[in-house]
Amino acid sequence: MCGADTTAGTCAVTAVDGRGANCILDGIKDPGQHTQNFFGALFDTTVTIDLKRNYRIVEVRVWGFEGGIGVDNIIVSTSDTSNSQSTTSCSSGVQHVCNAPLTQQTYQSTFCNADTWGRYLCMLRTGFTGMRVKEVQIYAYVCPPCYANQYRSTLLECMYCPAHSHLAADNIELTCICDAGFSHDSEGICNFDPVLPASTGTC
Repeated sequence: MCGADTTAGTCAVTAVDGRGANCILDGIKDPGQHTQNFFGALFDTTVTIDLKRNYRIVEVRVWGFEGGIGVDNIIVSTSDTSNSQSTTSCSSGVQHVCNAPLTQQTYQSTFCNADTWGRYLCMLRTGFTGMRVKEVQIYAYVCPPCYANQYRSTLLECMYCPAHSHLAADNIELTCICDAGFSHDSEGICNFDPVLPASTGTC
């Protein structure tokens, strides 16, 4: 989806209490130097990968260190937000857990549940040794763009725009644009903007 050996470009990786986050998606599964890996701190660590848009995640592959330090017990999940990331939480939003925590030491491929969707992929590990990861690969359903006046739902389905809104063809947008003379309310519904009468200049 993103990284050195794909065409999707670079995805931002944010780590709390760790170094070498840029190595997670560099395409090197067996680096010659330990400095080309991600090292978490001695305690809790989280890593968030911005996939640039919502995806239905199918599979996540994680390569760890030989000897098995810091890969097991990683919890993989997704969310539609990345705010409030900390050492023990990837965001304040709902986390859709991919599967049970990783159990293998040096490499594991875990398949995700049907409701594992979101823009931000999260890896969380709690343990004395922190997180030690060489490489991560993420596989997802890639849907074709939607037709005109359709938008992509959180389940990645093309849905028709609500009344008084529109979108151009071949889009992957998550929200439709209100028509001229209408604006979104707090619930995302496009309502008519009343036109105030022109001032006559008299009181």
